[in-house]
Amino acid sequence: YMKYLDTTYKGLMEEYKKAGLILDYGVVAANARTPQDPDLFLTITHKNWGALDGLEDRMEPISNKVFGSRAAGNQASVDREKMREVLGVQYVQELKLK
Repeated sequence: YMKYLDTTYKGLMEEYKKAGLILDYGVVAANARTPQDPDLFLTITHKNWGALDGLEDRMEPISNKVFGSRAAGNQASVDREKMREVLGVQYVQELKLK
């Protein structure tokens, strides 16, 4: 799974950055406290909440370039499920103290 993150995932995120769809991305390791806690977080930074509007449609052409098609991308996602369990999506907002 880490090889995938360092190759395909990283390449995809870099393409999203070049296209201005995301500001940054990261992979964060954590110590899971329970079996229900993640031990790895994939982070993506967007400019603001409005950047999420219609994002999937704007990302699709780039994803298709990397994976070949939406069907191929979906199959790759299914294949990765053999290596990991997705626990969900969580949106957080950084609060900058002034």
